[in-house]
Amino acid sequence: MRGSLLDAKWEMISSNLDGNIWEPGILSNGKLYNPYFPVYRELYEELPETGKMSIYERVKIEMAGKTPGA
Repeated sequence: MRGSLLDAKWEMISSNLDGNIWEPGILSNGKLYNPYFPVYRELYEELPETGKMSIYERVKIEMAGKTPGA
């Protein structure tokens, strides 16, 4: 992500949820990007634009011995 943005650099940013937690981010042209959000989203959130369930949900279903969509 950083390589595809102009003049991008890594920044440590205080978390919005807890000011004692610092998170890495990418700053480019005055905008802040979270390079980990796409990964977190794929792992934990349902993807309505594709109709796919998250990897986390698929693993839970497989561990329970059920077939997705059944």
